[in-house]
Amino acid sequence: MTVEIKDLTVADLPQLWQIEQAIWTNDNAPNLNEQLTFADYQENTLKQTILVAKEGDQVLGFINYHHPSKMAAHSKQWILGIGVAAEAQGKGIGAKLITALIEKAKQEGIKKISLRVMETNPRAKAFYLRRGFQEEGFLKNEFWLDNHFVGDYYLAYYLD
Repeated sequence: MTVEIKDLTVADLPQLWQIEQAIWTNDNAPNLNEQLTFADYQENTLKQTILVAKEGDQVLGFINYHHPSKMAAHSKQWILGIGVAAEAQGKGIGAKLITALIEKAKQEGIKKISLRVMETNPRAKAFYLRRGFQEEGFLKNEFWLDNHFVGDYYLAYYLD
C-alpha cells in the first residue's frame, strides 16, 4: 500500500464527510457533525488546515491542526484532530499522519502539539502515548453523553 500525505482538496470532501460520519461516536468524540448538512460541512471544513492520507484517489484518514487562539502567546502551539477510516485503522495510517504533522510543525517552528482524547477511548490514548505524547491533564466529567459523564484527557507532544 502506497500512502501519500497531502493537503486537503475540494475533491476529497465527499470521502472525508463519509469517514467522519462513520467514525465519530459518543465513545470517542462528542459528535459535532451530527446536525450538519454536507454543504455546511464543506463550508466549515474548507476553513480548516487539513492533511489527508490517500492511496491513489481514496482518502484513508485526515489530521487537522490549528493554533489554540490568535494570541501571540499561542503562536508556537497547535491543537490536532485526527480520524482514520474504519477499514484503514491498524494499518499505520494514523502514525503516518502524526509523523507528517510533527515534520510540518518542525518546519514551522511549532514547539507543542496537543489534543484531547475521551476516557472511553483507551485505544486512542495508548496510540498517542506510544508516539511520544504525554498526559498533561484530565478533565473529569467533561461531557454528558448517553446519560452519564465522560472525562477527557489532555495530551501533548513537545518538539525540540
